[in-house]
Amino acid sequence: MRASLASPRLRRRAAGLGLALVVAGTAFAAAWIGGGDGPGPGLSGSEPQSQALAPAPAVEREVPFTEALRAEVVPVASRFVATAVERKRLDEAWSLVTPSLRSGYTRDEWRTGEIPVVPYPVGSARWDVQYALENEVALYVLLAPRAGADVDPTTFILVLERAREGKPWRVSEWTPSAASAVPMANEELPGGRALAAVEPGGAFDQGNLSPLFLLLPVGGTVGLVLAVAAFFVLRGWRRNRRAAAAYGARGLPELPARYRSSS
Repeated sequence: MRASLASPRLRRRAAGLGLALVVAGTAFAAAWIGGGDGPGPGLSGSEPQSQALAPAPAVEREVPFTEALRAEVVPVASRFVATAVERKRLDEAWSLVTPSLRSGYTRDEWRTGEIPVVPYPVGSARWDVQYALENEVALYVLLAPRAGADVDPTTFILVLERAREGKPWRVSEWTPSAASAVPMANEELPGGRALAAVEPGGAFDQGNLSPLFLLLPVGGTVGLVLAVAAFFVLRGWRRNRRAAAAYGARGLPELPARYRSSS
C-alpha cells in the first residue's frame, strides 16, 4: 500500500477523489436540510411548479402620417433644426429634445454648444417621412448649406418620440444618413420643386423629398463597396501579371545533375 501511494500520480488521484466526495456529501446534506420536514428536492416525484412568464413588451403599430400628426411633429422638427442644429437659442433647443439625447449634460454645458447634435449651416431644408408609429416618427431631412458655407448638402434622419398620446413630441435622434451630391438651394429638384429657405422661425418647406434623394445614401454606399472590391481585384491582377512576366523572362534554373533523366 505504501508502495502504491509513493507514486505522485496515485496521490493526486486519491486527493482529487477525496475532494469530490466531500463536495458531493456537503451538497447533498445542504439540500436535505434545506428541505425541512418535506421531501428533499428531486425525491418527491412531483412536477416543479411552472413560473409565470413576463408579458412580452407591446409592439407599436405603424400608423398613417395624417395631417394632424404632421401638424404635431413638423413644427418640433423645424424648431430643432433652427436651434440645436444651427447652434442658436440653445435654451429652447434643450426643451425640444428627450432626456436621453441630453443625458450627461447640464443646462450650462448645453448652452456652450458642445452638444451631441451634428451642426450644419442651414440654408434650406426639405423633409419626407421614413416611418410613423403611434409614439415615434422618423423623418428624412435634406439640408443644403447657406451661401458661402463650404459643406455639402446632406441627408439626416430625425427621430421624434412622445411618452404616450397627448404628450409633447421631442427629438430623440439626429443622425447623418450619408453625404451626397445634391442640387444647391438655388437649383431645381426633380419634379420642379425648389429647396425652400429655412425661415428664422425654422419653418421647413412643406413639400416632400424626391424619392431619388432617399436612394442616394444607399446608392453611394453600394458604389463605394463595388469600387473598393474592383480596386483589390485590379491590384491582384496587375501583381500576378508582373510576376508571370518576370518569371517568364528569367526562365527556370537548370536542374542539378542528379535529377536529370539519363538519355
